[in-house]
Order: sequence, then C-alpha cells, then structure tokens
Amino acid sequence: MLQNKDNAFNQLCGNLPTWMNGRKRPEKSVTGKFFQSVADEQTQLNQELQKVIDSFFLVNYIGKEDSIIDHVYIANVGLIDTTATITNMDITITDDPYMFLNNSSYALIQDGVLIMHEESVGKNKSIFYTFNGSEFRTDISRRMIWNIFDEFARFSCLERYDGESNYELMQRCLAVFKNPTNSTEDGLKNAIVNSVMNYISIDKDTIKIETPDENNMYIIQGDEPVYEKLSRENMDTMRTKIWDETNWQNAFAETGFITNVWDKTIEYYQDGTGNGQNLKPFMADDVTNEKTNVSVTAYKTSQILIDNYIRRHGIKKNIPIELKKYRDEVKAQRLEYKVTAMPVLSLDPDNVYLKSQKSTTGISKHNLSDLIIDPCDLTVTGGGELEVNSEYVIKVYPEDYSDFKIYKAILKNPDGTVTNLLTEHGAYILNQDNILTNRNIKAHIDSVSKMKNISNIIDINGGGFTLGDKSNEGKLSFNVSDMSGQPVKIIKSCEMTDYTADVNFVKSDGFKLTGLSTWESDSTNSTDNITVEMTCSEISFELALDNDPKKQGSVMINCTVDGNPYSPMCGLFSKNKIFSADFGSLKHVVITIKKMGSYPVYIKNICATRYEIELNLDKGIVIQTKAGMTLSGYTGNNTAYMTIRNYGNKIPVISYIHIGNVFQEPYIISNIMTGNNGGYLDIMTDRKMSLYKIISGKEQIQEINYSTRKSYQNKTNHAITVPIDTSNFIKINKSSREITQQLYDGISTSCITIGVGEILYDIDIDGITLVTKSRASISNILNLTGADEVYIAGNADGFIIRKSSGTSMRSITKDLLPSDSDVFVYENLPNSMNGVFVINSSAGTKSNGTKFDRDFEYTYITPVNNQEYVAYNQCDIVQSPTYTTMSETFSPLIDPLETMLFYKIDKISTSLPGNIKVGFITGTDIKDWSLGRNTSIRIDYDKLNNEENCLYELQVLNEEFEISNTIKLKPIYYKDEYDYEMARWILTPPNDMQIEYEEKDVVERITVKEDNINKLYFSNVINVDYIIVDGDEIVPEKYSLIEKPGIISWKTNEYIGEVAEIAYTYRNPVAMAYKDISSLYNLVGYSTDAYKPLTDTPILLKNMENGDKRTIVFDNIIPDKITAACSNPNFRCVINKNEITVVKSDVDNKILIHNGYYYDTNKEYFMFENLHVEKAEEKDHIKYDNVIKNTDNMICNQSSDNYVKNSKFIHGETYRPICRITPEYSNLVKGMSTTASITACDSFQLWNTYDMNIDIVKAYNENGLKFIPLSDSGYAILDITALVIEGNVISFYASENLDIHIMREAFTAANDSMARSIYCEEIASVKPIDNNSNYREYVCPDTHPFNPRYYIFIQGEGLLDDIISSKYDPDNPKTPDEIHAKNITVLGFEIEETVKKNMICPIEFNHDGNDFDGLEMNERGVIDTGSNADWGLTRKAFFADDLSNLGTSGGAYIKKDAVITDDESGQARTPKFMIDNIRSVLTAYVKVNSVLKGKFKNFQITLRGSDTGSSGWIDIKTLKKGNLLEIPGDSLKSYLQVVVDMDSRKVITNIELYLKYAEFPDHDLRIVPNEEGTMTTKIYNIGTSGNWRFCGIDGESSNIDKISFEIRGCRTDKNNAVWTQWYPCNISGSTDTQNNHIFYDYNLFQFRINMSSPDAKLKINNFMMESV
Repeated sequence: MLQNKDNAFNQLCGNLPTWMNGRKRPEKSVTGKFFQSVADEQTQLNQELQKVIDSFFLVNYIGKEDSIIDHVYIANVGLIDTTATITNMDITITDDPYMFLNNSSYALIQDGVLIMHEESVGKNKSIFYTFNGSEFRTDISRRMIWNIFDEFARFSCLERYDGESNYELMQRCLAVFKNPTNSTEDGLKNAIVNSVMNYISIDKDTIKIETPDENNMYIIQGDEPVYEKLSRENMDTMRTKIWDETNWQNAFAETGFITNVWDKTIEYYQDGTGNGQNLKPFMADDVTNEKTNVSVTAYKTSQILIDNYIRRHGIKKNIPIELKKYRDEVKAQRLEYKVTAMPVLSLDPDNVYLKSQKSTTGISKHNLSDLIIDPCDLTVTGGGELEVNSEYVIKVYPEDYSDFKIYKAILKNPDGTVTNLLTEHGAYILNQDNILTNRNIKAHIDSVSKMKNISNIIDINGGGFTLGDKSNEGKLSFNVSDMSGQPVKIIKSCEMTDYTADVNFVKSDGFKLTGLSTWESDSTNSTDNITVEMTCSEISFELALDNDPKKQGSVMINCTVDGNPYSPMCGLFSKNKIFSADFGSLKHVVITIKKMGSYPVYIKNICATRYEIELNLDKGIVIQTKAGMTLSGYTGNNTAYMTIRNYGNKIPVISYIHIGNVFQEPYIISNIMTGNNGGYLDIMTDRKMSLYKIISGKEQIQEINYSTRKSYQNKTNHAITVPIDTSNFIKINKSSREITQQLYDGISTSCITIGVGEILYDIDIDGITLVTKSRASISNILNLTGADEVYIAGNADGFIIRKSSGTSMRSITKDLLPSDSDVFVYENLPNSMNGVFVINSSAGTKSNGTKFDRDFEYTYITPVNNQEYVAYNQCDIVQSPTYTTMSETFSPLIDPLETMLFYKIDKISTSLPGNIKVGFITGTDIKDWSLGRNTSIRIDYDKLNNEENCLYELQVLNEEFEISNTIKLKPIYYKDEYDYEMARWILTPPNDMQIEYEEKDVVERITVKEDNINKLYFSNVINVDYIIVDGDEIVPEKYSLIEKPGIISWKTNEYIGEVAEIAYTYRNPVAMAYKDISSLYNLVGYSTDAYKPLTDTPILLKNMENGDKRTIVFDNIIPDKITAACSNPNFRCVINKNEITVVKSDVDNKILIHNGYYYDTNKEYFMFENLHVEKAEEKDHIKYDNVIKNTDNMICNQSSDNYVKNSKFIHGETYRPICRITPEYSNLVKGMSTTASITACDSFQLWNTYDMNIDIVKAYNENGLKFIPLSDSGYAILDITALVIEGNVISFYASENLDIHIMREAFTAANDSMARSIYCEEIASVKPIDNNSNYREYVCPDTHPFNPRYYIFIQGEGLLDDIISSKYDPDNPKTPDEIHAKNITVLGFEIEETVKKNMICPIEFNHDGNDFDGLEMNERGVIDTGSNADWGLTRKAFFADDLSNLGTSGGAYIKKDAVITDDESGQARTPKFMIDNIRSVLTAYVKVNSVLKGKFKNFQITLRGSDTGSSGWIDIKTLKKGNLLEIPGDSLKSYLQVVVDMDSRKVITNIELYLKYAEFPDHDLRIVPNEEGTMTTKIYNIGTSGNWRFCGIDGESSNIDKISFEIRGCRTDKNNAVWTQWYPCNISGSTDTQNNHIFYDYNLFQFRINMSSPDAKLKINNFMMESV
C-alpha cells in the first residue's frame, strides 16, 4: 500500500529547503496547499488498491450477490442497430455496455445478438421488433454469464448448476471449507450434503453407506433387487457369461505355449483356446498378487468394415415388409343433418323504410333555418348569397384527429337549377351517401353510439366518454376491419387528485405538514426528506418559493420510474418550480426529496392520476412505438377491445379514439361562377370554412369564418314569436333562447321570441338531438325492381328475394347506410314483423326490435310469430359430392295447406374431421336454404377421399435378403403363386429401415367408374401431369389425387364411363436401407471384426489395483467399443461406456476359473474356433485358368515353359465373322459423299424444347424424329453450327406440316456470346421444294465475322429425318436421294451384321453432341470440372424448367415450365437472389427467353437491387421493350431481383442473368472450381439389336474413384421411343463388370459421366460393350 496522505504530505514538505514557506508553514502556504492536493490523490489510490485486494477474497462479496449479473436472456436478431424498436416489451436498444449494465430497461446489441435483463423480459418467450419498416419475431433463451463467483467455484473444484444463482453458488463454495470432501466415507457424505444444500437441508449422519452383503442383496431398488443390478456389473461372480465368436484381445503377462496355426502367416500371438489353462479351476487364495495388468483395445464403427464383414460372412436375414395396396373403394361415412322449415311472409319493400339518424348529446348549435316553421314578420337575409358575374373559392379546413364531413355543397342559380360542387380529389372522397370524407380517417370514436359493445361506459356532454358509476372498470369494443397498419391516437385526460397529505403514498422524515397541501422543513438539519412512492399515470408537485427569497432552501431530488432514473426530475434545485410528468401508462414512481443546507423548504400540491387504458385486437396486435400506437397483423374483419381501469379518486375522460393519418391540406371548392343574376351557396359541414373572391386572377379573403346559413332580423317595433320544429329532440334541458309552448294553427308548438332589432342566426340547445341522415325504402337500399318479390322467414338470415333469374338472400349491411349514423329505425313495419340487428355474426350476437342505437354488422326483418318444422336426415356417403334426397319426416307434420315454406339446413352433426357442406340443388347453385319445397340435396366432404377412408389389402412379404447397408429390391417378388409388383404396393419395412425410391413417369388409360373413384395402377403417386378425356385436358379442379394410395377422385359425374388418359409420376421402390449403422452392428452381434481398432496393438494398463478406474480416449476420440482382459485371474474389469474399473474378486477359499474370456461392455465372452462354411451353389461365375471342367470334376493342367524359339504354341483368338460383302456394282462410283450430318440419335438429347414432345421413330431414312406440340406455342430448337459451312447446302426430309426456320445467335452490344444458353433470332424460313413436299434445302450464308452459332427452329407436328450438309454446286445439283444415300450403299455393298456371344464391340467416343453440366472438355478431349467463371460471359442466375418459384400478378400465371399471359397483361418476378464478386463485374445482362420470335419477344425488363436483401430495394435499370437488358457493373447490388412486365398473349420460358467479369486494381476476381458435374453423351447406335452389357472404357483417367458411369438404352418403333432408367456401371474389372445391367434386344445407348471432385479427370477413346 502507499503512504497515507498525512505521512506523504509531511514527507513532501520535509524535502523542501528550510527557507521556503512551504516547509515553515506547510498548512497555509501556497506550496503546501499544492502538496496537500497531491497527497489527497494518494488516499484515493489507496482506496482503489484496497478494492483490488478485497476482490481476491470471497468474504468481501457476501451481500453483493445480486449486484453482479449471473445470467441474461438473449435473442438472435441478426444485423440490426439501435434504430430497431422492440414492440412487445418496454426496452430500448443500445450498443453501450455500460448503459446496459447500469439500467435494466436497456438491451445490448452485439454481433447480431440482443442481450436483455430478466426483469425486462418478464414472462415473454419471444421478442417482436421492427427494423427498416419490417416486422420480425424471434425466440428468447436464457444464458448463464461467467462471473467472479464462477472463478471462486473453480478454485473450489465446483461448477455452477444450471440456473444456480450467485448466492447459491457462493454458499456451496463456503461449504467446501466447512464440510471438506474426499474419497472417505465421511468425505462422500460431505459431498452429498454440499451438493443439495440449496435445495434441502440434511444431516450427514442420516446418510448411510453400505457394502453389499447377504442382508442387503435382496432389497428391491426400482423394479429389481440389488443382486440383479450387480449381475450386470460383475459378470464373473454372477455367472452371466455370453458366448461369442470374436477373436480375443487379451494380452497376458506370460503364456506357457503358442497355439498351432496352419497355412497362415503369423503376425502376433495371444491367449486363446487350447492352451490347457483356459477354464482351469484353482483356489482364489493361491493368487497372491494384489495388482493386475489390463489389456485394452478400443474400436470405432466403420461403414466399410461392417459392409465387408457382412459380405465376407454372407449374412442373410428374413426381413418382413408390410405391403399395403389400396382398392378403388372408400368406406361409407355416416352423416346426420337437421332441416328446419318455417312459413314465409311477403314483404312490401316499397312501403317499409329504414331511417338512419345521428344522436348528439350536450350543447349543440342549430341553424334557425333548420328549425323555424314560419318566420312570420321576421326579415330573412343571407343564405350564401353571391355577387353577380363573380368567381369564388371556398376552403374547408380539417382539424387534427377529428372527423371531416361535408354533407352538402351546392350552387343555387336564380333560374332554379342547382350545381353540385362536391368532387373527389386527393385524400377527399365521396362515400356511399355522397358525403365528402377524408380517406385518411378510418374511424373517429367519440361516443357510445360508435361502439359495438359497452360495459360501464357512458357519454359525456360536449363529446367523449368516461366510466359509469357501476365500478372502477369499463369495457368497450369497436370495429377496426381492414385497418391494419393504421396509427391510433387516444386523447384522454383526468383531473389530478391531491395526495399531499395521504400517508399511504407520501412518507416524511423531518418535514412537517402545514395545512392540507404543504410539507415544510425549517430546521437546519440537512437530512430531512420526503419519499413519494406510488403507481400512477401522471404526477406533479411544486417546490414553493419562500417569502424571503434570500432564505430560499435547496433540495436534492431523485426520481425513478419502474426502477430506471427519470432525469427530468433528478438534480439539485433551489428555485420555485412545478415538476410534472405524464407517462402515458401506469408506472411505478419513486421520488425522494432531500433537503440541502439550512434554509427552509416547502413542497406543495403532490398530485397524481392513477388509471390505465388497455387496447387489444381480436386478430393481430397493437404495436407500441415511440411514435405512438399502430394496428398490425390482420387485414379483414376485426374488432378492437378497450378496457379502462381507474385506481384514483377522479374519473378519466376519453375525448376520442382516432384511427388514421393526419391530413392538414384544406378541401378547396374552386370555379364557383355566378352570372348576371348572381347565385346562392348552400354548404353544410361541421368544419371551418373561408370564402375567397378571385380579383385580377388572385384570391382575396372575403370572410374567414364563412357560413351559408340564413339570418333572421326583427325590423318591426314589437317582439315576434315564431314556431320551431323540435320533433328531432329526444330531450331538451335548456337553450340559449327560451323555448315556450304556444298555440300555432291550433296545436301546441315550441316557439322562441326575437326582440326588436335583434338578428339571430342559430340557437344553442342542451339536450339529446336526433338528426335524420337518410330515410330510404327497403327497395331503394337493396336496388330492387318492381318485379322482384321479397319474403321473410324465421329461419332466414336476411331478405329472401325472388327474381326472374333466380332466388337470393340479401341483408342490409352497415356500409349501405350513412357512416355517421348511430340510431336506426324501421318504419311502417306490420305488427307481424320485427327488425333484427346482427352485432357479431361469428359469436351469434343479435338484437331484435325496430330501433337500434349501437354498432352492428347487418340487419334484416323477421316474422314475430314462427312455426318451426324439424326433420333429421341421415346419409352414408362414399363419394364427394354425394347426391341424395331430403327426408320429409318433419315434426310436427307440415300442414298441406301451407302455401310456401322456407327450408334451411340448420346443423350438421358428425365427428368426422374436415369441412362438410350440405346444400339444396337449385339449378347450378348449391345453397343451404330453399324457398319452397326442394328435395334434391348435395353433400361435399373434403376429407372423404383421403388415405384414412380408403379400403386396402394388406400382405406381409417375408423374404430372405443378403444384408448390406442398402438392399436392392427386385421389381417383382413371387409368393404363394402370387406375384407382388413392388411399385403397386406401399412398403413399410422394420422401424430401423427405410425405403429408397426413384421417380418414374407413366401414362395410363382408365375408364371412369360410377362411384367416381379410380385406383391407378401404381401406388406412391407424386403428381398428375395431365388427364385427357375425349381429346380435352381436364382442369385440376374437377378431380383430386390421393397421392400415397394412387387414387383419382372425380369431383363431377360428367366423365362416368369415359376413357381417361392419365399421365402421372410415381415413386418406384428400388432399395431398402438401414437408417443407422447401429442396426448393422446389432445384426452381427457387435463383433469386433466389424470395428476399426484405434490402435495397432492393445494398450497395456500396468499395475492396476482394486477400484482403479481409467477413461479411454484416443486423440480426443471416444471409442464406440472397448474390450479388456485382466492378467490376474483374481481380477475382473467392469466397462461402462469408455471407462474401465478394475475389481478384485476378494473371495478366499473359493474356487475360481482361469480366464478364457474377455470383457466387453459388462459382459464376458468365451472364445471358440470359428467355423465358417460357404457353399457354392453355382459355377457359372468361376473363371478357369488351365483347368478342364468335366461335369462336376475339374482337371488341373501342369504348366511348363517352352524355350524353343518360334515354336511357342499360343492359343489364338478365333476371328468371328462380322459381315459378308456381296459386290453388286463393278463400275466406278463417282462423288462419294464427304458430308457432315446430324442423325436422330446424334441430336435426340440436344434438342431444346418448350411444350413439344420428341420421339425417335422410323422415318424416311431409318430412325427419325417425331415432333408433337402440346400447344400452339410449342417449339424445338437444335444447334446446327457444325453443319453451317460456307459453300454448303443443308438438306433434310421433313413433314409438310412442320414450320422450320434457321436462327442465328444474337450477341450483346459488345458482341459477347451467352455460351451457356441459346439466344437467337430468325434469318431464314425453310420451305419445301416445289416438286417434293417432304424435302427442304437451305444454302449456307457467307462466313460471319463473329462466328455465331446457328440453329434449326421447328414448330408444328410431323417427322424430321437426318440433317445433311454437303457441297453446293448450282451447275451440277444432286438429287435428294443422292445426297441422303449412305456411302456404303453408294458402293453397292449389302451388309448383313451379325453378333456373336462374348464379342467386344467398341463404340468410338464423339467429342461433339455432348451435354455438359458443371464439366468441361478441353481441346485434347480431357473431361474435368469447370469453374464459377467462364470466358466472356458467366451465367450466374438461371430460372427455367421449374418456374414455380417465380411470383406472378395480373393476368400472368405459371403453366408447366413457362409463365403465360392470355387476354390480360401481367407481371413475373424472380425470387430475390445474391451474387458474389460484385466488385469484379464489368457489365451485367438480363436475358428473357431463348428465341426472339412471336410470343417470346418484346418485354419490359426491370432489374431491382438491394445492399442488404431485407430493405432498401431500388429499380437499377429498366428496358421498355426487348429481351436483353444491359446494366453497368458499378450499378449492381449484392441482392437482385428481375421483374418482367408482359403484354397479353406472351410466354416466358426462362430468365437468365449473365455477368462479364474483369480484374480491377483493387479487386481480384475470385475463381472457384466446381466441386462436381455431369456430362451426358449423344445417343450411340451400336448397329444391330442384341443383348448388350457395358464392360468398361478405353481411355485414361485420374482419381477414378471420384468418377461414376451410367448407361441407359432406347427401343423404338414406328411411332414411339421408350427409354430405360439410368443404370450404374462398374468399370474396375471383369468380375465387377459382370454385374452390370444387361440390355436385352437394344441397339441405341446413351452414357452419363458424373465427377465428384475437381481432381478427377477422364479421357475417353471408346465405350466397350459386350454381347452376352
């Protein structure tokens, strides 16, 4: 420690010269004072050093456990910042750790993780937050924090329990020294006591530790006695040995002999059977050594070893497979439904009215023009009169958070004509009542009449509402349908209550209460204080001024709100001030006011409000942000629920609830023109108006507060009494002008009196007023015609309207009535009828009566008296829809004289899941009601035709399989004279296995059954591609697929008996696989031969004593299996997972057995010789070398060498006949063709198609292609660049119906080629030659400077034969037969090809015509993987084939593999995607479609981008019309999206993004090789049909294990081509290739090469095929 300040000060001054004042007068001199300040700093340093020293002792942390954080709550929120807002908790996000640690209302954001205090999280399980305008949700998890208590626990060899607090952990740390733990019995008891001390207090003397003996061996623990548990731990003592075949791994200290081994190389020896000592009995006390060596071998599981083990031992097993096949039947489902019938009444819709009124409570202003019945002698002026020949402008001003309505605005001309001045513009719109409103105002609730339901809520005079006198809580609800995302403003107020003298909330120490509202402290004691603590919404108090300002005292105020400092009320204050705060909601507030100094202090008027308002939604949530409240989460019908709770003495008042945005722009009525006779304005609104006149083209104010109301002036010399109409007032309390009752026309009438000279515009009336907004007949509201009939019934939820076109049910919804109305009255209703107002249809809440004064959804009229007839119907349904008839067993019986009844299906009673609809059939309509008798019923059930309701057949296939990880399944199995085709059944293997499938396509023809249920041939159907009946494709809405059973359920009867062609995809079972390798080990009995040893030799653990334990871990690898053996027979090993414990068999005078076994996971294994016999059933696959096979005998020839030159006899191969040549022509053949060509086999897999099927069929010259379009836009396109040679002619045979064009590659503006795809435009149309309708020619163009690619483009249906390119000689043209004749035919040879068994036929590999996906081939023919960047342009995004992930809108829709528009335009949008290497991009291109022709060209293309992907999306660039959008690289963003706007009748087949990379000085281009890829070859014609098997390749390779080969075959006839599946091929040797698939009677083959590593390379010369 440093010196204390006094010693340091004296030493500093003592070092000064004696003549200095600093030494003579150290306390008073300037130097001494300087040294004093330095010494004072030393005191602070000492204090800080002491804190550091104290931190090393646990005792100094006692009492500080809660001040050190031990756990937090975290949420993974991603890359947000402090601008994000948490919406479901009152938490502020910060990136300052100190602010987070010191204030629990803050949450710390670090590296995408939000860290929160427990008190802030509360009971929340998730966090809702907004960032960049988007809403997010993520889960919250608890996370322990390592702190100083964990450090002390580590010193004490302890670790914190999950959820253990700092206090609990500290108590356990202290207990370590109080109750020391060790391996003694006392130490073990202490360990138990210390571990549970925070949960239960136990005395260690009550803990009993026993060794096993005869008395406790039979005690039951759990479900078994102790000795049963011990038998699992001590196999030797308890004699529970298990026998096995696995080799021993015992390593003994010595052995007396070596076992005999024949015909095998000896690697090492170990104890085994036959040594004469195994199982030899001896006495335990003969063994005196108290230690033992343990030989340990550890193993890991290995897929390779277990497979080899199973294969070597030929393990087979019967595996039961459950087979389930569904029938085309479904179980009948019982359904009950109730039908009610009631008489109907006819309603006259023209004479029944619905009046809508608005009620106003309190003082309201009324124009006299609306009240005066007869003005008598009053002079009437005003009324909006305008000057002649003038132009005016009216401005109507909205008010913040208030309703806006202009009920009427017209210009009355002197000739009687009227001009309506209300028009819509901007935010101002006309509602259904032609009242001008502001579209931004969604709702304005300021009275009970605008609410749905209320409880203890009442209106107040002047507008607004408050709590009633029933309780301190009130509830209300109001409509918020379609208001998602709208802001909510609640204006509330409450008179404050004085709590100054309330000792429940105000505590004083030293202050005295003077009067009822002042606390005074006039003592000199500076410790006097006042504490105010309460839960409140608002609070205020005053620091009062002393009468003598010089004696004004000071106070130190500290204020916390919900435990957090509230800075506006914190600090030192000495001047008069009123402190106030409005928290917006209930908060726990603590204010401490401490007197400072000796002057008096006065605290007055401690007031507060204590209430809360809770707002919730029926659907969605209310989001609270700094800006206010917002409705969120649901668009559609919705209701808001508000609860008001008051805890104070004053009642809160809600002025209004406003939903919508604030709009301050005035509504302007311009172009108000008057003629020679002037005019009058009549404007009715609640808002302020100003009148402007246009003078010299400018607006000049005429009247700021303008009104068009009339004025009434008494210009006579006596008072005038006039009658007024008060019929719309429910109650009048008082008025600004006295209202008296006098006779007018002999009737007592309300009147007012106007004195001499008085001018009166309006009158204020305090009361309840009803203003009629509309009065319309039912006919007008529902827009009925005179021929329409209207009926009502007691079980009808509306008006039943019968028109000539049919019958419907209508009701009057609230939106058909004036929106500001709150009282509704039916007028002229007959006594037999009553009104129904539906408040909440989902809850069934209704109100009956002719008058209603609350919110409702809809209303209708119903009879007062009803006779109900009820019938219960039952039906067993087996198909959907089901057609049946209504049972007429009504109770009571229906009177035959009843002219008309209304029938309704009232209740469906069933326990069935799903949706069931029961309805009457009326023409093409299905309704749950019927006007008049109708017995035709239709039942729809969406869950009827599902898997659970289908009947099925169940079988069990119990076949013996040769075990492997994957077991191939045969297509068909035979059992009990039945064949089981696997693809027709649903297979369920044992629980530890699973079925592997391949997808297959098939076309099937079926006849639609009468019950509309058809079982397809195969099960496990994935999807239906199409269904065609009578040449028409059936829309999916007319049928449904039950996928797993493979059942088609028809939703209509129109196809019964018809033949349907169904194309579908199903999952074909090909193999069974074990889910986990542990199942294979279980099958082999966990034999060690199937494990991989972790060491070459066993590990020897030396000199282990009784109870010693070892944990076996090798290089941080925990073994899956351990075997161990003890050298001392008096010891045994107990293995628990990877821990070995040595136990001594301490049993003197007992007989032991010499060890002839080893220990493995608590079990003992004996070793026996393993006898393994494999019987060869067949000899077909045995290869004989110098062996003569004679029946079942084999004669081996002795080999010898012959050294005589040129006399060596070698058995040569027989030259088998390949062909026989018969010359037919002896003359010289001229002009043999050297043409290039593309045959059907060359090109079949290279055609790119859209909506076009292609088959290989017999054509004009052997095999040809048949094109079948699926739509009028279907096409096929082929690259023929190799045939386009300057000076050549391209010719081919083609059907007359084919439309054929030559296309040429289109380039970018920089002449770059999009090599990875097709992008071409038409250059020529190829028409038939005149004299041969099937023959066509195209003369090749001159060489193009950019060497473009050329294509042949085909539309229509027909055949195409070989495409030939030959020299073009216009002077000596050739005939089509000459051009298309084979050279061998020109020579006159007739070739008969024959194939002999085991003949090897090489197929020369062609470098052209191959399809590469992720692979490349260089100029030397070497195939390897490609990279992520190409020369020129690199394709980075590709949307084609499956466009289901594209978004569409408007008239665009996705059909098969394209986006299509019909009669309407539309839009297609790609998913948002990310690109890399963005800084290395020079130019980007967005390409739409492959061909620039017809429906496939001219689109508006927009590329959008964002830096983050979640926000900030912008339009980077737009192409108005075209197919290729070019974008500069520096404009790109990391995240992109392509938007394509389509005109009508357009097709999009693909959207691609190409990038042109370049290396810039600051940004290197990162090129990454592909990890894998595939190459598919052209189709090869082997020349003759036969039975062929792939037997290898002739070529060179590296890393051949990373290369796999596949082959498939094709058969053709005149009209069709059928392909096999892809079969994997072995190429490593003759034995392996023998297992390759045999193709029977095939001659067309195609190969596929897959590479799984960039290190793999392959060069192919020939594919080798063997005839078998």
